[in-house]
Parts: sequence; structure tokens; C-alpha cells
Amino acid sequence: MQCARNTLVPLASLALAVPAVLADDLTPPSWRGDAGTTFQHWGFDQPGGGPPDAGFNNPYGMPLFAPSNGATWDPIDPSGQRTGTYMITFDQTLNFEIPNHGQHGAQKELWLQYVYTTIDGIGPTSSVMDYSNGSNFTLISSSPTDLGGGLYHQLDIYSYADCPPGELVTLSPGTLMSPAWIDQVVIDTRCIPAPATLGLIGAAGLIGARRRRS
Repeated sequence: MQCARNTLVPLASLALAVPAVLADDLTPPSWRGDAGTTFQHWGFDQPGGGPPDAGFNNPYGMPLFAPSNGATWDPIDPSGQRTGTYMITFDQTLNFEIPNHGQHGAQKELWLQYVYTTIDGIGPTSSVMDYSNGSNFTLISSSPTDLGGGLYHQLDIYSYADCPPGELVTLSPGTLMSPAWIDQVVIDTRCIPAPATLGLIGAAGLIGARRRRS
């Protein structure tokens, strides 16, 4: 899979408006839209990979979605409630490349929301890695919500001890024999300056204030 860290940056800068409401954007982070954050979502209304739906915010490059070989676009999920889904089973995956600015010495936080349907009650699993070196992010929390009728919303929050140039987010079946239909994916990221960096910023502000008073 090709990294997207430097592709189509001008196009990404044209799509900075963040929509107020998405169909299943149930747990948006309070920091969405702040400096150093990204936001992107895919609704899978049409088959095929590519950029997110309109309204994403990523000034660092173009996010890209790539289903693995065998992942199947399905016009309707088994619950009969959602149109435009991707079905994965066995070793199939849905992969999302999220470019970022690579602010070393900071900490990365990533919120992943997705809605899914299964036929055996076993939901898909997620993973996130730094695509510059293959290191895995740490899963901090995982919160499912039963939407009724066989639909579930999942919020997975990840942390990483650096801000890499980009992340690879992957959704996989819960087991090899547990097909899952994914309806919508929402990904938010932010870089949090390390405490030492925050201290330097605060000290610089105090020095500047003193100079202005002198």
C-alpha cells in the first residue's frame, strides 16, 4: 500500500469544513477542529476505495481508504437498515491511511468510530500503527453501543508516544469465520505537546510578557 503523506495536499486544504452532524457520529471528541487535529469519514455509498466523503479536515495530505482483496461492497447490510456497506471475513481488511505532520516529541491521540452488523454477534476488531515504522498504537478504551436491530456503534480510542507522519487504521473480522458489514467510519486525530514542550511554551509566553512590560 502506498503511503499518502505527500499526495494531493492542495485538494486536502480545500476540504476544511467539518460537518456538524453525521449519521453515526455519536461520540465526537471535544477537540475536533482545533489546531493540530484531523477529521475524516467514509460512508461507503459507492464501491471502491479513495478519499473520504466531503467535509473532512486534514491539512497534512489526502486520507485514503483501501479495501483489501476480497472485501466486498454490499448495497445493503443483513439487518436491512443500512445501504452502502463493506463486508469483510477471513483475512480481509479495510485500511485507512491518515497523513499527519509528524511533530516529534508530542503524543498522538486517535478516535475511531465505526458502525457494523454481524450475523453471529462477534464484531470486528481494529488496529492502528505508525506507517513510517510499523509500530502499533495502544488501545486505551473500547466502547460499544447497541443501536438495535443488529446494528452496533463502536468507539475505540488509541494513544501513541509520538506524532508520526501518518497512521494506518485497519478493521478486521473478529474471527476468521465471523463476517462483518461496516457501514460508516469516522477518524479523528490530534497531537498533544509533551509536558516539557508545554512548559517551554509557557516560559516563552512569560518571557515575552516581561519584555513587553519593560
